[in-house]
Amino acid sequence: MCGLVGLLENQDGARSALIRRMNATITHRGPDEDGYFDDPYIAMGMRRLSIQDVVHGHQPRFSEDGSIVAMMNGEIYNTEELRRLLETRGHQILGTGDTELLPHLYEEFGLDFVQHLRGMFAIALWDKQSKQLILVRDRLGKKPLYYWLRDGKISWASELKALLADPRLPRRPDLTAINHYLSFKYVPAPLSAVENVNKLPPAHMLVMVDGAVKIHRYWRLNYAPQGVELAKTDADLTEELRANLMDAVKVRMISERP
Repeated sequence: MCGLVGLLENQDGARSALIRRMNATITHRGPDEDGYFDDPYIAMGMRRLSIQDVVHGHQPRFSEDGSIVAMMNGEIYNTEELRRLLETRGHQILGTGDTELLPHLYEEFGLDFVQHLRGMFAIALWDKQSKQLILVRDRLGKKPLYYWLRDGKISWASELKALLADPRLPRRPDLTAINHYLSFKYVPAPLSAVENVNKLPPAHMLVMVDGAVKIHRYWRLNYAPQGVELAKTDADLTEELRANLMDAVKVRMISERP
């Protein structure tokens, strides 16, 4: 399952201990190992459930020069296709996992790197040179990602309880979110049960530079029929649906664990 935590704020003596407390709250999401990254601007942590490159797929993963750092909760299904693409463009890919592709994809395509991903994911990526933080959630929101913004700083986590490990976060309920939960049996994004804590909506990317935050939607389901589809028979559509389902199952069988 895996999980992410992080803080973007100036370094102080308590930050390293806090990120480890936050990560400890989501140990159940990744019992195999933990991973950390820390520099004067940011601290990131993750818990890993090993799925791809079980032995060597530790996180975080870096670009060749170490300037791009990435952590991911999830799984990318088109790893082989992406690896071949990156290698043809001169990137040195060291292992066989999926997370390690992310820094190279970002180097190659910038913020459009997410357009090349087929999978389920929550991603935290840090660009040391531009001091740019990127948080991304998959198209349908299979992987959760919460964040807390305040005074040009941000904390994020795969579960709300990890953010609550920070004693500075006010414990005030969001009554609108709770009303939605009692009505719909879930809290719609971007709300959460805690005031000032948001969920990154599905198919959205958050970019933070110098304390300024921009959130944009990078994908939207298109229901409009295409011209060629209007001529398809029921038998054609049935076979197309079957082929799509078979392909969806096939790509999810690439992991090293059952």
